[in-house]
Amino acid sequence: MTQYGNLEMNMEKRRRLGIFYTPEELAYKMAEWAIQTPRATVLDPSFGGCAFLRAAVHRLRALSAIRPVRQVFGADRDLKARKWLDSILSQGAREDQFYDGDFLSIKPTHFRTSFTAILGNPPYVKHHALSDRLQRVAVRTLELNGQRLSAMASYWAYFVLHSINFIAPGGRLALVLPGSLVHAEYAQDVRIALRNSFGKVTAIMLAERIFADAQEESVLVLAEGRAEIGSEIRVGLASWKSLTLDTKHLDGMSRVLTGPEQRDSWIRALLDSRILHVYDQVAAHSSRLGDLASIRIGIVTGANRFFVLKPSTLKSLSIARRHTTPILSHASSVKGLRFDRTALNMLKTSDATCLLLQSPMLGDMPPGIRRYLRKGVKERLHDRVKCAIRKPWHRVKAGQKPDAFLTYMCGIAPRLALNEARISCTNAIHSVTWRESVSERNAKAIVLGSLSTLTQFSAEIVGRSYGGGVLKLEPSEACRLIIPEIPDVSAAKLFSEVHHLCLEGKYSSATELVDEVLLGKLLTRGELMKLRLGLNLLRARRLRRPLFSSEESNLQPVFRAS
Repeated sequence: MTQYGNLEMNMEKRRRLGIFYTPEELAYKMAEWAIQTPRATVLDPSFGGCAFLRAAVHRLRALSAIRPVRQVFGADRDLKARKWLDSILSQGAREDQFYDGDFLSIKPTHFRTSFTAILGNPPYVKHHALSDRLQRVAVRTLELNGQRLSAMASYWAYFVLHSINFIAPGGRLALVLPGSLVHAEYAQDVRIALRNSFGKVTAIMLAERIFADAQEESVLVLAEGRAEIGSEIRVGLASWKSLTLDTKHLDGMSRVLTGPEQRDSWIRALLDSRILHVYDQVAAHSSRLGDLASIRIGIVTGANRFFVLKPSTLKSLSIARRHTTPILSHASSVKGLRFDRTALNMLKTSDATCLLLQSPMLGDMPPGIRRYLRKGVKERLHDRVKCAIRKPWHRVKAGQKPDAFLTYMCGIAPRLALNEARISCTNAIHSVTWRESVSERNAKAIVLGSLSTLTQFSAEIVGRSYGGGVLKLEPSEACRLIIPEIPDVSAAKLFSEVHHLCLEGKYSSATELVDEVLLGKLLTRGELMKLRLGLNLLRARRLRRPLFSSEESNLQPVFRAS
């Protein structure tokens, strides 16, 4: 989609449909890279406001193409996007060059030509926001091509795989994709497909956010040499505004991935190989959180603001406390390494939103609840997907009481906290249930270990960057967090001290204490310094901070944001 799409559409709807507008300047740079000859044929699989089509026509004209508007094609299921084609149709393009429908519903033979270049920015629709019909079409299309994706895959991933089938041998692909490409587990299939389909793939992580309304960062993917053998994968970081898309500049700002790096998160390419060597060695002697616990999202109420209430709101609505149950609804409420009854009582005293409405199943409905539910119906809450599937719509099950909580939307780093209050949590927090082999003393060691530099480093590797530099971990990604082994004896002595440091907000000091316990047992001080340097580099990138200088300058990345 481009900046000339349906501009009157509100932000919430654009996010739901995955419509984000590519800057015209970037579209022209991509067209210049992708289109190499005056006879090139170009496809935009989601043309939106036509910026890529205009850029393609401009590039073809610069290459002295005889009828450039006859060489550009597109598809888009949003009928409102059709009005942006007028400028191209008025120059002599034919109506049948543009398909009014879902790109995933057409075969590579639809346009009766293969393409030497595909340009675009596919819809950023998350898997849970896809309609059943769209998902069925997408899955069916890939199956017909002998391809498949995880059920967790977002819409853009289907577009990438399907687009590859439209490219002629030797052709090029230039797409703006979400940051999920470089680190999401479901995107591994896309990374492998790109590697197996092109002679060279360059992925440039963009240092600035080009879509103000999008939650994720963006990655520019430039793939060349369709069907050529001997794939080279390069990954880099740059500012798109100063980006020059030629081989010399692209190779200078990126580095080649080798071995397992091609399969794992491509974000590893931002780090010196010596840092990665330490990380891989230490990780091999540690556990993954998924081996120690199961991680799930918390309770999905369908409308937290309606079902999770403050004590003062209950009083104003004349609803008795017995019709609620305590619940943890905000990650900010988790301060230390344990969330106990004292912490819960503090939430109630401070009038926080911590009480889940439990409307009666049987018997007479109290007047206060009846009036409140009428308000919900007036707001059409009962029609929301999560509410509509419940019988009755307003009865939210409290769900399981996990052993621990995991804060998964973080400014700095995720944290584990023991659930000593034995309450549930909303989907703003992940619930953690220990495996049978984990004892109470083991649990404290795991929670302590999660504060280590090693775990925080792994969070930057497997997590994804969202708006404002927030680090987000889906349950499948949280399972891949590396947890170092801390002896139970050390954990017992250290737990209370580290807990109080966290309560005071001294998380850096808490991490230092945990790291000290690991020295000599898991890693040396020199290795720890390398991990800290790598962590700081990745965190600085995510938070859009300048990559700092260091005494260990020989461990800095070989390229920087331009």
